[in-house]
Amino acid sequence: MAGALDLFPRSLQRRRHSGRLARFESDRLYRLARIVALAEESLGSRSREGCGSSVLTAHGKVHRPLDAIDTELGARQVENVLGRIAFGGIS
Repeated sequence: MAGALDLFPRSLQRRRHSGRLARFESDRLYRLARIVALAEESLGSRSREGCGSSVLTAHGKVHRPLDAIDTELGARQVENVLGRIAFGGIS
């Protein structure tokens, strides 16, 4: 979880203890939750296993979906692929 939020594990523990995240951390957490919910809807129980798997993109680069969601643009691209998978399109 700390890696997906771009936080050190100790920082995440402090946030958990205080009960508050910074605004940008909340944004990252919301983005992660949105993608995980969409992945579970599209892929079912396989989504947790697949989020750490490498994916070859159209540009020939290898990425993990969790690495791509560190920006809003990357998250939208992952959502696009999940949507195509869910509706039987080419992904």
